[in-house]
Amino acid sequence: DSHQNQIYCVENMVGGDVDLVHYSWTYFEGGAKGIPEHELLLRWVLMMEKAPTLQLLNVGGTKMDKKIGCLEDDRNQKLFKAYGADFGYNAFCLEAGLWRNKKYTGKVWGQVGDGVHNITRYGAETPDLEKHRKESLGVVWRNW
Repeated sequence: DSHQNQIYCVENMVGGDVDLVHYSWTYFEGGAKGIPEHELLLRWVLMMEKAPTLQLLNVGGTKMDKKIGCLEDDRNQKLFKAYGADFGYNAFCLEAGLWRNKKYTGKVWGQVGDGVHNITRYGAETPDLEKHRKESLGVVWRNW
């Protein structure tokens, strides 16, 4: 399965009575390869019983020294204009917020922390976790 055929199974995977569909195949799309599938998925979920909102998670983002990021991309902007206001289409660009803290230097696979944070809230608030588990919770980029 891939981002190209999972879209047609969305109702079977999440059920017909949902208010929000969350899509996160962008890691596997390799950039903008999934743009046609994003629109197909938008149209597909709008045919479901409750016509749920689609939220796209993109692990990329806007680098502070570049103009184009996942939100600013012309193809994404066309989808926002066509489906955002009336149908609630939205996207979350994970790296965009990290670049804004100005301490982030880019993805480093398996590194603990993002330049500002070195543990998740769960790890910080759970005192009885083993040391290795607590340290593992700070790894931001993993190849699942």
